[in-house]
Amino acid sequence: MTSKRFFELSARITELKEYFLPEADPLGEYTPKQNDEIRAFRVLCHAEVEQFLEDCAASLGECLKLEIANARCGSPFTRAFANKSLQRLSNKISDNHGVNEGHLLSLFGLFGIHEEHFDSIDSNFLKRMNTFGKNRGEVAHKAACRMTVALNPKREEKLIDEILQYLQKLDDLVQQKRLHGIMGQ
Repeated sequence: MTSKRFFELSARITELKEYFLPEADPLGEYTPKQNDEIRAFRVLCHAEVEQFLEDCAASLGECLKLEIANARCGSPFTRAFANKSLQRLSNKISDNHGVNEGHLLSLFGLFGIHEEHFDSIDSNFLKRMNTFGKNRGEVAHKAACRMTVALNPKREEKLIDEILQYLQKLDDLVQQKRLHGIMGQ
């Protein structure tokens, strides 16, 4: 039940790996150009993941709009509450600038997807997303000469692969919500 959008994300991450990740050096010695490519990989993967998450929230919003349009769906109170959530959604998406726990809970909480749902995917999901966001900040907001941790392409690849596994399960949850309705759950 994986969405087309998740397949697009996976394909894009594969492209980024090919474009930017050098072969692992057993001594961990990379040229300045290779270090910049690893930095670029980290930042671009973050951008792709952030956009994917925003697209998931937007798709849930579209589903909720359709439910609200059906007069037989939900009580008047439920429909009014859902309408307020939709009004807040566009601001949440446009104000979203990350992938950490707070951003995820803010985006998906509008649709009844809370911390326990992320924990049911994996107890480390939110922690790893926090790490992913922090790692991106380290390269996006610091000059290369100020980096305190050596970059490692294998570690970068391992983290994004782990994140993709979590995101596929989140995508499945989003698709389930879309299929069964948001107001009815």
